[in-house]
Amino acid sequence: MRFIEFFAKMRKTIDNINKQFLSQNYLLTAKQYENVTETVILGAFIGIPVTSTYYTLQLIPYFVNDLEAWKRHQMMEKDIFEELSRVHLD
Repeated sequence: MRFIEFFAKMRKTIDNINKQFLSQNYLLTAKQYENVTETVILGAFIGIPVTSTYYTLQLIPYFVNDLEAWKRHQMMEKDIFEELSRVHLD
C-alpha cells in the first residue's frame, strides 16, 4: 500500500510543478504581448518610428495611465548586445 501512496504523492507533486511552470510561462507570454501592444501604440513617445493609424490614436487614452511605468520598463530592458559587450575574449 505504501508503494501506491508514494507514487500518488509523486504524481501530485509533478502535477503541481507542471502547473506552476505553465502559469509562469503564461504570465511571461502575456507580459510580452502587452509590451508589443504598448510599443506599437506608444512607441512614438520614446522615439520609435511607428506609423499612427486612426485606430491606434483611438487606443492612446487607454494606455496613458501606464505610460511612465512602461517607459521605465522599456529603458531597463537589456539587449543581448549589451551583455556581450561585457564579455572579454582575451
